[in-house]
Amino acid sequence: MIRSLTSRLIFLYCVILLMLGAAFLGITVISFRHYASQVITNILASRTQDIWRMTRDEIRHPDRIESIIERRFSPESQDRFIRIEVDGKTVYRSGEPLNGHFSAKDIPPVLPLKEGEVLPIGEVMMYAKSFTQPGGSRIIIETGQFQYARTVEEQLTRSLFIGLPILLLMAAIAGYFVMRRALTPV
Repeated sequence: MIRSLTSRLIFLYCVILLMLGAAFLGITVISFRHYASQVITNILASRTQDIWRMTRDEIRHPDRIESIIERRFSPESQDRFIRIEVDGKTVYRSGEPLNGHFSAKDIPPVLPLKEGEVLPIGEVMMYAKSFTQPGGSRIIIETGQFQYARTVEEQLTRSLFIGLPILLLMAAIAGYFVMRRALTPV
């Protein structure tokens, strides 16, 4: 058992710092994860709407669709995945990403989800939405993005796991000297 008042205060101070550091780490990682998920969902939903707006008049011409999507969205060079199905038949699917983070041909069809919902498939966040043309054709547009946020989250967590203990140790040492000086008899 720790007998001296200085040692007990230092120990209590270190425990409080440790709890605050752990809470900070947890809140930071969870809030970043939530923020990144919301941003990716909004980006994918917006991209889906843009694809529909740009291709709805050309939906029966796959060569035109390919040209439009390649010029506007550059899926291969931007680690994006895009697939368009008309009445169950694929009329466009993006090629393999240039850096090989995922395989476009291995991504299974995704059914349209609830509005604002994404589905992780391996390293790709997928979003799908269904549209209906005036003639009754059902078009499903699927968009996906490589999860850069996961990589950033891992780097953030790693840096906090390294940086926070160093900061806490420095604060504990500083606290030790402050308390030791404050508790010296006059």
